[in-house]
Amino acid sequence: MLRLLRLPNLALSIALGYAFVSSLWIAFSDDLLKHTVPDIDLLTQLQTIKGWGFVLFSSIILYGIIQAAIRRLNRNHQLLQTIVNSIPDAVFVKDRQGRYLIANARLAYLMNRPPYAILGKSDADFLLPQEANQIEASDQEVFQTGCAAEVEYQLMIQGQPRWFLVSKALCQTPDGHVIGLVSISREITHRKQIQQALENFNQELEAKVQERTQSLLTAQVALQQQEQELRRALAAEQELNELRSRFVSTVSHEFRTPLTVITTATKLLEQFYEQTPIAKRRDYFHKIRQAIQALTQLLDDLLLIGQAEAGRLSFNPAPLDFHRLCQERVESLTVSEPDRTILMTYQGDKVMPLDEKLVDHILTNLLSNALKYSAPDQTVHLFITIHPDQILIQVRDQGIGIAPEEQSRLFESFHRCSNVGKVPGTGLGLSIVKHCVDLHQGTIIVDSTLDQGSTFTVTLPRVQASLTPSPPIIPRS
Repeated sequence: MLRLLRLPNLALSIALGYAFVSSLWIAFSDDLLKHTVPDIDLLTQLQTIKGWGFVLFSSIILYGIIQAAIRRLNRNHQLLQTIVNSIPDAVFVKDRQGRYLIANARLAYLMNRPPYAILGKSDADFLLPQEANQIEASDQEVFQTGCAAEVEYQLMIQGQPRWFLVSKALCQTPDGHVIGLVSISREITHRKQIQQALENFNQELEAKVQERTQSLLTAQVALQQQEQELRRALAAEQELNELRSRFVSTVSHEFRTPLTVITTATKLLEQFYEQTPIAKRRDYFHKIRQAIQALTQLLDDLLLIGQAEAGRLSFNPAPLDFHRLCQERVESLTVSEPDRTILMTYQGDKVMPLDEKLVDHILTNLLSNALKYSAPDQTVHLFITIHPDQILIQVRDQGIGIAPEEQSRLFESFHRCSNVGKVPGTGLGLSIVKHCVDLHQGTIIVDSTLDQGSTFTVTLPRVQASLTPSPPIIPRS
């Protein structure tokens, strides 16, 4: 009855009239007709007319009701179609085989076809094979799982790649029967373009940040290197200043001592020459000669280290009686210090190509240091071993030794170890030795222990030279 109330007014009037007439018709039942119509033929005709009239009237009523329902359904369908077509997204329903059952105007626009040309067909009829296969796989997954899904697709639509976000769900009757798959497809091409632009911008920004970071790191490294170089330069400058101060102090001291001896001795000789015994005079003259020799040696060392550091010290090998040179140098040092002992052990060839001046500096400075930094009663040993390809010079003493932490600076100019005490010296001897060894392309190593002594080992490669022997060396003493 509630459904009839929803029908148009005409259908409602017909239905009510049908009910009223039916009630009256029933009132005139066959028994009533039999009592009111005695004629049997007439009664039969009336009953026939009654039956056919009832059928006809019922048919008219039912037809009106059906037509009213159809019009109602058509209006509802048109309203639904209007609503679906008004949606800016593509709305469609597909069956299990992927055939379109419903398609709105937006889908028809995208497919560039009228809606009726889409119904009954599948995606394979409109899209590329790989695109249709991708959509079909996603549809089947929703059918199998029964779960709604959102999927993004890139499809070639009207000759252009376009992006769509498709929401899919099962289309079911109230009793759970699956009719198909209802989908809403929203175009997100513009959003994707914005996302891609943002990604490109982010990548460019990240690249710029990395580039700037790298530039900053490079600049930081450069600054650190410059800082280190400045620190090294500052340290070198400080060291140079210390070296200059030490040089001035050392040279002043080394000059002052022999000059004081010369001044004192000459004054005594000048004032008391006649009263001074001959032996004492000779002693004064000997001290003056020693002071002069010390000054001369100091000047020679200063000139030599200056030439070496300026790169003006040359290497001129010539045949040399090395055995004789070693003997003369040992004799010259022991003559100036008669209470000292140097034992020499020599093995191998006596004559070979060497730079006489450089080798003389090596021997003199190593032996002088060994005597200077060991006690008077201790013996200094000189070992010379001549091999076919090299010359081995070894000087060993039992003196004060060298601390391990100071051995790396032994060959720096003007450097003196902290344990030398009041022993005089300029700190140039080992530096001169190192320069002379380097010019020979040789090596020098030290093995030393505090309070036990030191051993300096010089290794020089033997060179070939076809020059005349060098003249004899005049002893410095």
